[in-house]
Amino acid sequence: MKLPILSLFFFFLTFFVFFAGGDFQNKCSKYFQRRFAYKADSYRWIHRASNLYVDDMPADGLPYYAQLKAQFLAGNSKFDPPPPPIYFSLVHKIFHPDEDGFKVAEEMYQTGADYPFYCKEPPEEARQKYSQFTQLIWRSTKKIAFGCDDNQKTGERHSAIITWEEPGNQKGDYTNNVLPHEGCNVGHWGYRGEAVFNKTKTADAAAES
Repeated sequence: MKLPILSLFFFFLTFFVFFAGGDFQNKCSKYFQRRFAYKADSYRWIHRASNLYVDDMPADGLPYYAQLKAQFLAGNSKFDPPPPPIYFSLVHKIFHPDEDGFKVAEEMYQTGADYPFYCKEPPEEARQKYSQFTQLIWRSTKKIAFGCDDNQKTGERHSAIITWEEPGNQKGDYTNNVLPHEGCNVGHWGYRGEAVFNKTKTADAAAES
């Protein structure tokens, strides 16, 4: 029963926003969103993942949820929104107002600078430690949506919610989704494809002999 109830909730929420005078405003600027996606895609290419689609349409559910969640976590709203009936994951980032999306994506990527578990399933403590890094480069994730708000009391911190669809960091799926640039040589097709990499390696080996 939970899924139909949540679906009805977001249906009436969307109706209120568009037809009953509700005023939806995503406080993550287009500039912030595009800069984040641009930097994230540059990292994802390294790890053989495709570009992300930025969903900024509130009627789709996730952008509206992300904005409400950002307002709640920034302490500006007492309403903690229920998640929409969509298979997704969430990352909460706190950042300085002077930082843009480019910097936020860079910080997420740097949390995995020493990631040692490519091509294998990491233990639980490592999944927690590297969760932002692995979500950023997770190959099956195709879409992101944002919500932002600032701390009204101090103005010194911004709170950003980034939702990811399909979700990353799924136990049992790391071998297929968190890859080094050279791949794992187990038949995974990435941004350029395993055959291209194998062909390049073969050509390099022939040139050296």
